[in-house]
Amino acid sequence: MAILNGETRLFRLYINTYTKDPIYYAHLFNDDGKQTDARMSCKTTDKEKAELFAIENREIFLQEYYDKKNKEDFYKLLSEYYTEKSDLFKKARQKRKLREKQIKKYNGFVNNYFIPFLQARKITNIKNANSKKAIEDFQLYCQDEKQNKLKFSLSAKTINNNISCAIAPIFNQVLEEKSVFALNININLREEEGEKKTIGLIPIRTTFSILLNDLFWEKGKKKDGKMQFLVYKIRNTKRYRLFCLLGNLCGLRNSEILLLRKENVMSIGKTYFLNIENSRIDGTGTKTQAGKRLIPLHPIIYSKLIEYIKEHNIKDYIFWAGSKTINYTDFVRAKIMFSLLCGYDEKSIKEHNIVFYSFRHFYKTIITNALHEIELVEYYMGHTNRSDMKKNYLHLGSVGNKYIEENGQKIIDVIDNYYNDLFSTKKEKINGKEKMSHYSNLQEPIIKEAIYTDPAHYRGAKKYLIWTIPDPEKIIDVEDYDEDTQEEKPMTE
Repeated sequence: MAILNGETRLFRLYINTYTKDPIYYAHLFNDDGKQTDARMSCKTTDKEKAELFAIENREIFLQEYYDKKNKEDFYKLLSEYYTEKSDLFKKARQKRKLREKQIKKYNGFVNNYFIPFLQARKITNIKNANSKKAIEDFQLYCQDEKQNKLKFSLSAKTINNNISCAIAPIFNQVLEEKSVFALNININLREEEGEKKTIGLIPIRTTFSILLNDLFWEKGKKKDGKMQFLVYKIRNTKRYRLFCLLGNLCGLRNSEILLLRKENVMSIGKTYFLNIENSRIDGTGTKTQAGKRLIPLHPIIYSKLIEYIKEHNIKDYIFWAGSKTINYTDFVRAKIMFSLLCGYDEKSIKEHNIVFYSFRHFYKTIITNALHEIELVEYYMGHTNRSDMKKNYLHLGSVGNKYIEENGQKIIDVIDNYYNDLFSTKKEKINGKEKMSHYSNLQEPIIKEAIYTDPAHYRGAKKYLIWTIPDPEKIIDVEDYDEDTQEEKPMTE
């Protein structure tokens, strides 16, 4: 027998003849009417009573069934990750070079410490396992030989290294596969009291698709009938694109971008870097001492930056014109323009709180996939909460140029990997000359209308045309994890 909800089957009743006294069971269907493996005893031989029992208890039993199934899948994912059974790990090894000794070590840490800890606290999903409290409790668990499975206390250094190198890469990869940004495992995460703010993050694939493809930023078509293209209407398109590149792929704060100087672009070996040494208009340095750092500069960003410097005949500051205050309007414009090109409307931008600072969160996500040492990630982010062991990163000369270049190249390689996954190149004849052209592996770009309201003017919203991808990914809302997040201000600091 089947119970119907509209056209959706909820369950079917059947007699279980394997019991001593045959009684009715319900074979449950999910809310879409698809059969599951869940079977529920109705505890009666009366068909009508069995039907009523199934209706009253179906949702509770089905939820318990999915909870158990998800728990088993989650633990299986973790226990098998560092083995040949894991397709995820096979994919990760293409980018992540690990020795067999390291793999064995990480597998032992996950199975002997992390999984028993999760089971003891009934944590059954990544979201709960990746919370600040869970990580802090796990650290104590590893240090307390009375709690952990092996009855063996680990040092703080061993715990930190294994959390960042053995566990964080699993979580980041799983969430990235789902186009969801990782709430990065961060042992130094500091939370403010009270309710956390959430910000909207544009997923990795959509961000790279728009950010690195010149097509979406072209001014080729000025008008289509009476409607202009947004990139043609806004005069400083190249400037705003550079803001987006420096935010998403260098992790710079607004003021650090604004106060970049020509001399801050430098090379170490064959790799280009940005020397971040000032973010204050009075020239007194960065917000904190940790803000002074060298940021690896991808060749695409370097070429766009040098092109901008030459076009504007820049001798000193690249963007700052010497004003007495920091004007945030250009950063708001850059953020809105980029979000519209990604395919989101003004309503989505506001509802999900996509701010320019979202780009800095994006950068932290992608570099965590490259550098599994949290202290190095914190260095590139310019955070103050670094361990004593890594304070020598404040004095870059002491660690050597070779070391700096090697770590910088890791981040550039990550950007390259994303780029190569999204774009292919081929030769074609353009105006009679053979040139290399990039072609997106995504859907064919389309032209659509977008409503844009200039934050510096109050003349109402206007419609413009933009190049975009037809199906942008869903915006991800995440808790703000940076200690220095600032709300965007419309005009001055």
